[in-house]
Amino acid sequence: MKHALYIVGEPGVGKSTLASAITAGTEVVMTCAKPLAHRHYRNRVTELGAWRESFSGTDALGMAVQPVAVTFLHDPTCQDLLMAEGDRLANDGFLNAVLAAGYDLTILALVGARAAARRRAARGTAQDPKWVAGRQTKVANLMERWGSRVTVLDATLPVPDLLRCLTDPVSTSFRSA
Repeated sequence: MKHALYIVGEPGVGKSTLASAITAGTEVVMTCAKPLAHRHYRNRVTELGAWRESFSGTDALGMAVQPVAVTFLHDPTCQDLLMAEGDRLANDGFLNAVLAAGYDLTILALVGARAAARRRAARGTAQDPKWVAGRQTKVANLMERWGSRVTVLDATLPVPDLLRCLTDPVSTSFRSA
């Protein structure tokens, strides 16, 4: 069975940092921009999203990307583990499509509003507090609706500790290369 890992959390909580740590040291074998930005790694991981200095992952994709992303779930190039992070595809429609495509889904919810606020301040990100509150609510609602598929991680933990918190088959898939 294929597995999917989706990392959610408010802006600045460490989603991109955790995703980068998960794939650190793993060779990228292909990067594609069309029809959907993604990378394939040597350890049979496919990561959705585009890469840029800030707001990478799915947040770097266009607002109308969901139909393309849903179609991509059936692409034969998708490997054993599909990983994504960010707000853009973190919604019931996409997550249900992941399940319908035959993936076993794990949602990692990084939580820690104070840590996220400190990180946003440290990087000079001035986001509207109402917008940030909306993202916090969205994550809380996803956690409630997807309860049994959600693993909550404390964003104040050092990244190596977060990596140790990952449970099989997620950690096994990433570390099988």
